[in-house]
Amino acid sequence: MNDETIKAVVGHNSSRTSRAAAAKYEDGKLVMVSPTSGASNLAREYPNYVFRTVPPASVYAKSLAERIYGYKNIGGEWLEKIAICYDSQDTYSQSFKNDFKSNIFQLNSENPSQPQAQVFDTDCDLSVEQFNPQEILDQIKSQGADALVLIASVKTIDKAAEIAKAQGEDKLPLFGSTSMYAGKTLEIGEEGVEGMLLIIPWYPHSRQSNQSFLGNAFKLWGGRVSWRTALAYDATKVIIEGLKKSETREGLQEAFKSPNFSVDGASGKVKFDEGGDRVEEPQDSVIIRQRLDSQSGTEYDFEWRP
Repeated sequence: MNDETIKAVVGHNSSRTSRAAAAKYEDGKLVMVSPTSGASNLAREYPNYVFRTVPPASVYAKSLAERIYGYKNIGGEWLEKIAICYDSQDTYSQSFKNDFKSNIFQLNSENPSQPQAQVFDTDCDLSVEQFNPQEILDQIKSQGADALVLIASVKTIDKAAEIAKAQGEDKLPLFGSTSMYAGKTLEIGEEGVEGMLLIIPWYPHSRQSNQSFLGNAFKLWGGRVSWRTALAYDATKVIIEGLKKSETREGLQEAFKSPNFSVDGASGKVKFDEGGDRVEEPQDSVIIRQRLDSQSGTEYDFEWRP
């Protein structure tokens, strides 16, 4: 913090870590640009030196709620009882859960003629050490759940995937937060996660993808990239462009706050609002499918779904 040659920080990964560091960055007038910390109020709590290339969780919770609200099961029935598994000790997971529930409530009020969806709490807390996926799943089904939403933190993706895997043939319609876009989901969940729908900030093979970025990234790393890679690239590019306008910490912050500042990144145009959140809110939906041409190292992979 005292090293004035450090002008900005790219990070942190989790919202919990970013929140812990944000107060120090504000005090030290050091810009932080996070590509992955999605807790809804993070930038608003620290509006001066905290910026994000990832939109807040509320954006994706809203989109997921809308997709589920208009979803019918195989029998053609609306999903009316939605169970949630989340990490009670994680800032992002709590934020996504609360935003999702609020949006379902709002959709109910806007559509009184449609069967009202109920989001009910379960004992499915992914932060608990003594964790039995089968017992939790049995409880969820005994409560009459029509669908299951997995809202893991980066540390509990494996537990969420284990719950999906425990479903067997009698599978509930499955949905996930942005955090579930990870190799662990496919490796651990296997056939249990097939059909799970996710809303994420960016997918490499969608219409909005920057093909130049994809080609260069493949040459550099020799493999495919995820939304985390793309938004980390955008965070770095934002800082580089900002430093062209000023090489001081305060000057960099002022550049980001300018209404005229924007950067064309891998995920589209990056421009910040007054609170440090991204103005444009890129998003794609993906579904997990079994694929013969899977590049994930498993039989399953993420597939773009317009």
